[in-house]
Amino acid sequence: MGLPSNQFHQELDSDEATSEYCQLHYGVTFPMTQQVRLNGDDEDPLFTYLKETAGHGRIKWNFTKFLIGRDGQLIDRYAPIFKPEKMEPAIVAALNVKQD
Repeated sequence: MGLPSNQFHQELDSDEATSEYCQLHYGVTFPMTQQVRLNGDDEDPLFTYLKETAGHGRIKWNFTKFLIGRDGQLIDRYAPIFKPEKMEPAIVAALNVKQD
């Protein structure tokens, strides 16, 4: 799931335009939400949780990635420069975890 943010002043004027741009230029096929705040007093509670759980503090740039397990628990946080393709082994492992 993609959660765009304009805190880094690089998003387009609307949520729809951002979603279309990501589909066209990055081949995104996953759902995109409306823009959210990643840092600060009015940050989205999801990012408060993810940052606290990962222990890495503020999000410094777009394309920071979080891998979350089927149980809703954070598995890992990835830097913006980390290529999504390199996440594949961790994603496959997370998908293969047996649910009780």
